[in-house]
Amino acid sequence: MRKKMTLLISHSPTRMSKTLPLVMLLFLSWSVSVSAKSFHTDLFQSHTVTGIVTAAEDGSALLGVSIQVKGKAKGTITNQNGDYTLEIDNQDAILIFSYIGYFSQEIPVNGQLVIDVQMVQDTKTLDEVVVIGYGTQKKINLSGAVDVVQSKQIVNRPVSNVSQALQGLSPNLNITVGADGGALGGRMDMNIRGMGSINGGSPYVLVDGIEQDIYKLNPSDIESITVLKDAASSAIYGARAAFGVVLVTTKKGRTDGISVNYSNNYAFATPTIVPHSVNSLDFAEYFNVGAVNSRVDKPFLPVIMDNMERYQAHEIDYWTIPIPYNPQFWLSYNGSWANTDWYEESYKKWVPNNIHNLSVSGGNENTQFYISGSTFSQDGLYVYGWDNHRRNTLSARVNTKVYDWLRFNFLSKLSSTNTNRPSYNNNEFYFNLARQWPTNAPYYPDGSLAGEAVQIWLERGGRYDENQNEITVVPGVEIEPVKGWIIYGNYRWKMNPSGSTNHVAKVYGTDVYGLPHLLSENNYFNMSSYESTYN
Repeated sequence: MRKKMTLLISHSPTRMSKTLPLVMLLFLSWSVSVSAKSFHTDLFQSHTVTGIVTAAEDGSALLGVSIQVKGKAKGTITNQNGDYTLEIDNQDAILIFSYIGYFSQEIPVNGQLVIDVQMVQDTKTLDEVVVIGYGTQKKINLSGAVDVVQSKQIVNRPVSNVSQALQGLSPNLNITVGADGGALGGRMDMNIRGMGSINGGSPYVLVDGIEQDIYKLNPSDIESITVLKDAASSAIYGARAAFGVVLVTTKKGRTDGISVNYSNNYAFATPTIVPHSVNSLDFAEYFNVGAVNSRVDKPFLPVIMDNMERYQAHEIDYWTIPIPYNPQFWLSYNGSWANTDWYEESYKKWVPNNIHNLSVSGGNENTQFYISGSTFSQDGLYVYGWDNHRRNTLSARVNTKVYDWLRFNFLSKLSSTNTNRPSYNNNEFYFNLARQWPTNAPYYPDGSLAGEAVQIWLERGGRYDENQNEITVVPGVEIEPVKGWIIYGNYRWKMNPSGSTNHVAKVYGTDVYGLPHLLSENNYFNMSSYESTYN
């Protein structure tokens, strides 16, 4: 438009006077249309969607239906009348409607201000068979709060134990990092519907009807996990079930021939949030400022500060020299000028872990068997003083029907876990690592381990080796005198032969001349073993 207007001005002033109003009108029209479009966009940048959610089968209002904006942490739920109100900031947003026992629905907003939804019942989940304390029932017939996790939901999860596999699969089953943190073989905290008392409280865990450590299970052996959440569901277990019950059912044999399955998973673990040591120059500056405020001499001399700058500029490659008045030992702390990030120095960037599973199952209508074995291996994050965790499991299960009213079954499980790490106390390591001076380094200029850091204790302070074993044998019988009335009887035997060894060794460092000198006189060997039997 501007080029055309310029031609009119230069070639025909008279014509310009007639055409200019038309040009201005076009420009005005274009401006108005742009403004209108901008207003239209602003209108839908944020608006409120309302509606009512009902059940498709009878039209009744549904309370507690979750409405979530797809891809965003924004949502709401319906009230007792099935009404909801939700503010969205995009007319192209998609709303996800979900409710227990009903199919989820995804509905595009497309600028609508009112969206009413009818939820369709998921009859498949209601017909699901649930394992409870006194047998099995269909989920539709239960009045208590019960949730079921099937094997297909956890089989492809690259996790090291069952508790990690359950994260996010059962509502109100909360699984969080516990006091062990990310340590090898560490356990996670588990609770149902929040903390049950001021002292905490974990659910009662039963595996095939017998109390067992859930961390010693192979996730691939699990058929289903039932979570009993309220008092009505877990009352049969008494006081042990004050914080809920988790029932684990392992796999049985097939009735359509023999099947051999092998699976493996290779993964890696990495630290999520790792702090960093402060730069040594800043560290020294803070110390000197503190000394001035306290009216004492500055601990870091100008020559040391100058060496720090030269070291960080790669003008020199050594961080210490022999002490001038005692040349047998090296300068350290406020006499050295390294720039060490002790967290970067002490933790690996990533470590591998892998699990291998092999199972054989088969049988016919009368007899079925299932045999499985697994091995799990995970390396630790220590750079100095290696650490690792191993778990091996073996399981066998046989079910046979002698008559229509008489059945026998046999279950046997063996698990063995081993944790091997430096004997240096974990808590002391974390405590001291945060307090190590960045002006020191893990190795002296001659290549020997420095005695000022905990790393030498990890390498030379001895080893801690722990073995935990568990053997379970459960023979049983089922009698069905009348169809639907099944009498169960079994004998449960479990033994835990376990133990550990802890060797805290003397620690020697070396001086400038390579001669050893004692850093720690502790030297003891402790062996413990225990065995418990449960009938």
